[in-house]
Amino acid sequence: MFIEPATIALITEVSRAVAGYGRLSPDDALDFCQEVQLTFLESGYKALERFDGRSSLKSYLTIVIKRLLVDHRRRSLGRWRASAEAVRRGPSALLLERLTRRDGYSTDEAIEMIVATSGAPTRAELWKTAAELPPRKNPRRIADRKGEHAFITSFEDPLTAQEERHIKCETSKAVARAITRLAPEDRRLLDLRYRQGCRVQTVAARVGIPPKTLYRRYDRLIGSLREAVSDAASPFNAG
Repeated sequence: MFIEPATIALITEVSRAVAGYGRLSPDDALDFCQEVQLTFLESGYKALERFDGRSSLKSYLTIVIKRLLVDHRRRSLGRWRASAEAVRRGPSALLLERLTRRDGYSTDEAIEMIVATSGAPTRAELWKTAAELPPRKNPRRIADRKGEHAFITSFEDPLTAQEERHIKCETSKAVARAITRLAPEDRRLLDLRYRQGCRVQTVAARVGIPPKTLYRRYDRLIGSLREAVSDAASPFNAG
């Protein structure tokens, strides 16, 4: 499937906006944006084929990429669970804990958001609650089943599913072939980042390349893989 450069640029733009919406750190935002590009590439851009035009493409991509952000957070942090103390103290304590422990807001910011709601406790009461909630250095996690990113509908036609599996398989083969043609150092960088799951900062420290330089290098590598898949698309789609 040929993807217009403008569409690639829009995916990048929306990824950055979603990373900002998710309050990711600059490094995590860069990691997430590159992860989104690779996810779209490996799926053969199937999400774009399901765009029905009932909204703008930007709005549609925002929904899709926000779902990827949820997956990204679950892999990085695990699913957030409220503490027993917050549950015991009720809705305001639960909201305060969620805003500060899961969503990354400061206590100040969280309290200001809560007091703006109807029937909220006073600031003094919320500060007292914040001080009495248990510290949680290591968030509790719920193991997720290992699965692939998928853009699913409520009904999956067997013939369509078979075709999609074929396209995804051929896309994976095209990516694998393209990777074998890369320089050994580039193959190692992709292995560290996407097979072993290392963050770019970790890879940078291991291989001795500045992080900013490494981010640009990963962008170029993903671009070269995208071109290889695009070049290989016509032969396997024709069959």
